[in-house]
Amino acid sequence: MDSKDLPPPTRPPSNRQASGGWSLESLLDAENTNGQSAALSHDELTRVIRSQLPHVERGGRRPSEHHEMDSLSEDVRLLGSLLGLVIREHSGVEFYRSVEELRQVAKLARLEPGGPNWRALADIINHALEGKTAEQSLAWLADWASAFQIFLALCKLAEVVHHQRRVRPLDRSLDELSSHADSQGLDAVSSPGIRLVATAHPTKILRHRILAHQTEIYELLKQLRDPSTTTVLQQVELLQRLAEKIEVLWATQVSRGEKPKPSDDIDHTITFFSRTIYETLARFHRDLERGYRYRTRRPLPDPLTPRITLGSWVGSDCANNPDTSPEVFAEALTKQHRAVLGKYAEDLLRLAPRFSHAAFRAPLSDELARSIDDDLSELTTSGAKLGPLLRHRKREPYRLKLELMAARLQETMRAPVLDSSTGRVGFVYAHVDELLKDLDLVDENLKLAGYHRSRELDLDLVRRKVCLYGFHAASMDIKELGSVILDAGCAVLEESRINTANATPTVLAELFTLELLKTDEQLIGPLFSEFDPLPGAFASRSDVRRLFSMLNIARRARATLGTDAVANLIVTQTKSHTELLAALLLLKAQGLLEPQMGSANLHVVPLFETIQDLQGAHDTMRALFSNPAYQKWCQACGQHQTVMLGYSDSSKDGGYFSSNWEIYRAQELLLRVAKDRQIELRFFHGRGGSIGRGGGPTHRAIMALPRGATRHGQDLTEQGEVLARHYAIPDEARAHFTNLITAQWKKRASDSEEEPAHFRSTAEQLASLSMESYRSLIRHPDFISYFEQITPREVELLKLGAPSEPRVMARSIEDLNSITWVFRWVQSRQMVPAWYGFGTAVEALVERSADPKATVLELKDMYQRWPFFQTVVSNCETAMRHTDLDIARYYAHSLAAGEEAAEGILRMIRHEYHTTLRELERITGHALLARQEDANLEQSIALKEPYLDPLNYIQVRLLRDYRQRLAEQAPQDELELYERAIVSSIEGIATGLGTTG
Repeated sequence: MDSKDLPPPTRPPSNRQASGGWSLESLLDAENTNGQSAALSHDELTRVIRSQLPHVERGGRRPSEHHEMDSLSEDVRLLGSLLGLVIREHSGVEFYRSVEELRQVAKLARLEPGGPNWRALADIINHALEGKTAEQSLAWLADWASAFQIFLALCKLAEVVHHQRRVRPLDRSLDELSSHADSQGLDAVSSPGIRLVATAHPTKILRHRILAHQTEIYELLKQLRDPSTTTVLQQVELLQRLAEKIEVLWATQVSRGEKPKPSDDIDHTITFFSRTIYETLARFHRDLERGYRYRTRRPLPDPLTPRITLGSWVGSDCANNPDTSPEVFAEALTKQHRAVLGKYAEDLLRLAPRFSHAAFRAPLSDELARSIDDDLSELTTSGAKLGPLLRHRKREPYRLKLELMAARLQETMRAPVLDSSTGRVGFVYAHVDELLKDLDLVDENLKLAGYHRSRELDLDLVRRKVCLYGFHAASMDIKELGSVILDAGCAVLEESRINTANATPTVLAELFTLELLKTDEQLIGPLFSEFDPLPGAFASRSDVRRLFSMLNIARRARATLGTDAVANLIVTQTKSHTELLAALLLLKAQGLLEPQMGSANLHVVPLFETIQDLQGAHDTMRALFSNPAYQKWCQACGQHQTVMLGYSDSSKDGGYFSSNWEIYRAQELLLRVAKDRQIELRFFHGRGGSIGRGGGPTHRAIMALPRGATRHGQDLTEQGEVLARHYAIPDEARAHFTNLITAQWKKRASDSEEEPAHFRSTAEQLASLSMESYRSLIRHPDFISYFEQITPREVELLKLGAPSEPRVMARSIEDLNSITWVFRWVQSRQMVPAWYGFGTAVEALVERSADPKATVLELKDMYQRWPFFQTVVSNCETAMRHTDLDIARYYAHSLAAGEEAAEGILRMIRHEYHTTLRELERITGHALLARQEDANLEQSIALKEPYLDPLNYIQVRLLRDYRQRLAEQAPQDELELYERAIVSSIEGIATGLGTTG
């Protein structure tokens, strides 16, 4: 369809004008270079500094908020100018001008409501490709996608630099918290902490090489912003390096070149740990403890106990990844173990030369002297040459001990990890406690000798790391479908000659209970392993066999790496307590639970995901807590229970507000059930990166939890794309940790007020009305066809680098993956999962009320006084601001096979959008993101829109052509070029919106 045939635009005006952008004319005269330009000369860069960097600060003065916004625009403009230079050099002036033309038109469309809009953007794309061959057109589309994707990434980096200048540092947060350091405050800071659980993610695109380049650009821009960078020569050097890194970014492929293996996901996660998290999290804990002590004049309770710990599903998520296998699980455990031991060894070797204390200055205790001699003897026995180590024995014994510890760690890295038949022998650490004993031995000797600074400044940090990461780095969870766990439990019964054929869930629960309560003399038989035949009907069940093998590996890992190496068995799609009893029986069968349940080695965690399951969660757990076998297990766990709540599936199932309310309400009811049984309940929040999947500001989300929900700590998923967002740059990681822990402490310290009962009654009505509206959309006969055609289903092909092949169209919403469900809406700028149904619910509530004015006042009061409702409304505002129905219409008119049917669904979405916009303004009293505290977010969105909007139109053209060529069975190499370009567009849009699947 030609752009002139499309209906007129309907985009509402933005709240603020967009600013920033590249202006190559300020660098070079494009008309005089004939497309051939070299790197910027010294004089040209000097001119850039004088014209574009007047903001370089001197004397360490902190800028005002207004000046900070202007500085961000200037940095965005600078980075765009440098990227423009690179584009001109490598793709020519003609291509550069087309990029600039797209940007300028997109900017005008935002500044002038009802102006050129997407008609002109489509015309520019069509005009630029006229007369070009198919190959040339594809090359231009790919380069356009890369250009805008890279600029949005650069813009994000500039934002991070400026965000770090505004972020509340740890010491300021502690100043605020110190006011709560009475008995209530101490209780808050001594509460169990937060466990951050990394997950693999199908929408994770960027390679680590790209992230490394971006990190270097961040550091260069940060230096350019440093008050000490004042001379022209310093600035010229930094700008040249910036230009070089941007040029390398332009030349580097964004996406993976081949389908990633499960081991790639493991390596991806471990890279974040090794490069950023390992050092940053340990230093955060040290600074947290010291800062709290300095400000409150009290020690932090349990000062070496980590307040934030790490978990992982990468390599152990059987429920969502068919490639997960026992071998992959073992590989993940092994790689994590060796990675953290390698980091410990690096630390000790780096520190060792600092500990040159002579024995006559810092005398050795007999125990330390014996320890060094024993190490040397063991090392000699192992066949190693002592060489230079011996000369340190008398002169620098402390240095020698640290080097011996490093050598022992390196030998431990080479030893078998999960091979229980051989164990650990030789010059190795058999357990983390042996390493801690050595560290304490050195520390105690220095303490007795009076050398406190060395131990407090250096050894203390290493010890904190060992306490934090152990020999496992991150504790892993095995995640499996409840139905598979139920079948595996039945296999255990069948092995004991108990017939489970045709047994109802109630009968199965009774059978599981009886088997769990058997005494030592009534054990259920041999352990299942990957070599043992499964009984009867389960003989061919690969998923059941896989689960038994995963649990066997968990048992071995806990024996060799420590009990924290594998933490939980997560039962996904939990429907009843029968599945949880089956899970408990599996632990007993696989040696992870003592026969009489005197100790629990692994925790069973139910995951409630759908609206119906969330609504029945308290009944499920009440039945479980009433079960005599489970009561014994719970006692073995110290009366502790973790329950996981799923945001993705509940949102897909019932819509945005209904999902949030049912999760909130489920926590309240579960807390009551746990209190009645005197059980400590901890919640595990399965939040995604986008608002439609429980995303949004973490601090806000924690403060919005029900009263008592954080009393026993909490677990939070850190999904694949969130890892890159929070952990690519150490400064961002530290800010994230600060945000998390201070939010939890503040929540605990202020967790005394309860919202009025009528607030909850109103929220209940809104949830019912919003779900009714949402389901009327997703159950419409034309909806699935609309979603499959209009949103980029190609993300499901590209996410795993799969070969190009026709994909079977979904027939119902149940066929759609809940993660890519949200991601595809985000890509097409519709954001339906993050707001649809809310406006109609509010409108209906007010209209049906006996006193509409009083109802509106109540909603306003809820927004002002209730953190839960304020958070839901604020996140909804952000999603609405990101929504663009003009772009959604362009997707619909360009990609839909049935235009009339697509227009019908789009009409429903448009109507709900305007209804929600109106009702949000009625509740909040302001336009979208018009509050002063939203100014930075609004500026961020406005800055990026001129680069984000064209990318959507480029993506539409790529998708349209790609689908056509796929249907025509084009050569594989051509399809791969399309896929690479589509990946650039996908990554660029995700980066520009700052929220992904």
